[in-house]
Amino acid sequence: MASLDGGRTAGGLSSRCKAAVASAARGVWKRFGRRLRSDDAPRWLRISSPCQGSVLGWASPALPWEESGGDSGCLLPSGSWAGFCSCCKRPLSLVLDDSGPQAKRPRHASQEPERSSTEQSSAGKFAYVVCIWGQNPEYILGAMVLAHSLRSTGTGHDLVALHTNDVPQEAVQLLGRSGWTTTEVEYVEACGNLYQERCIKGRFADVFTKLRLFSLVEYEKVLLLDA
Repeated sequence: MASLDGGRTAGGLSSRCKAAVASAARGVWKRFGRRLRSDDAPRWLRISSPCQGSVLGWASPALPWEESGGDSGCLLPSGSWAGFCSCCKRPLSLVLDDSGPQAKRPRHASQEPERSSTEQSSAGKFAYVVCIWGQNPEYILGAMVLAHSLRSTGTGHDLVALHTNDVPQEAVQLLGRSGWTTTEVEYVEACGNLYQERCIKGRFADVFTKLRLFSLVEYEKVLLLDA
């Protein structure tokens, strides 16, 4: 094949350029190929979920979040990844661990805050809770049946019935006789700027009163049930 300007062939690059490119490629492979083939090479971890609306995510080889102080930029050879949940976007730390679930894990310092006096006094105390408002007798009957069902299981936990001041006194007495400890609470109103009028008067009417559950700080754990 005839050589044209400066040794350039009709097929494109000159033989000298081709040789230089080939030499550079061999150098790159020699330098990085072993690492790419090695089991110790950093590998990204794919995070996915079958849940509708989830987004495919990738975790980079990095220190766990609790060890890196939130900085996932420090790459590690293998065995540790930092990423985000494909559903709720919470940070995830994924670490290969040969010890298995039987090993006792030391908890991170931030996970063990010092208990307040209220928390100490509520330790080990649990309660089942219902919240009743208005004058619908079906709610009272449902709460009475629920109390009987819970007691029939042999539970020793407290039964607490939160009620508003418009629940008839006779109904409150029936709740007490069926095993509930009754506590009067105020309504929690929905914010009119956040909901359409039909929602506030329908689906969300007075339902936020259930949030009074969180005022029961004398218990370590509470379980809210619908009567």
